[in-house]
Amino acid sequence: MRWFVLLVWCLAGVAMAQPVRVAVLKFGTVSWVLDTVLHHGLAKQEGVEVRVVPLASKSAIQVAIQGGAADMIVTDWVWVSRQRALGRDYTFAPYSTAAGAVMVDPQRGITRLADLKGRRLGVAGGPLDKSWLLLRAYGRKTLGQDLAEIVEPTFAAPPCSTSWPCARSCRRC
Repeated sequence: MRWFVLLVWCLAGVAMAQPVRVAVLKFGTVSWVLDTVLHHGLAKQEGVEVRVVPLASKSAIQVAIQGGAADMIVTDWVWVSRQRALGRDYTFAPYSTAAGAVMVDPQRGITRLADLKGRRLGVAGGPLDKSWLLLRAYGRKTLGQDLAEIVEPTFAAPPCSTSWPCARSCRRC
């Protein structure tokens, strides 16, 4: 949460005149963090008014910032890099060192990437999720094949984690 308070503090000079509109996935981690920040008045302590713009998909969040309905979103560096390459003036500020991982049932006999061939692979996020793109690149490098061609990817939102200290606003924890 420290990253968000720091970001809000950095925006305080700009935000005092108007609220900062933050587009978030209604069910995502950032939404839970914002709920905590607002519940405890952390943004107001810094003189910043935060307005949460809850949306249903990562694409909707990206459209919100592109269309001016949001001032800030949380997305990955791949999307920001693509936008900058297209000449759009977006700035990326890292807030997490979290990265995706491949987790398998030890009983399945999967010990290396090649063992995934012909299997279904659950991917948290969509086809442009950075962890999936990096895993595909790693597959090309180590196997000489695109993982998208040798596994059946199934894309979905990550499950709610009961270990996350959320405000239980999602009612799933």
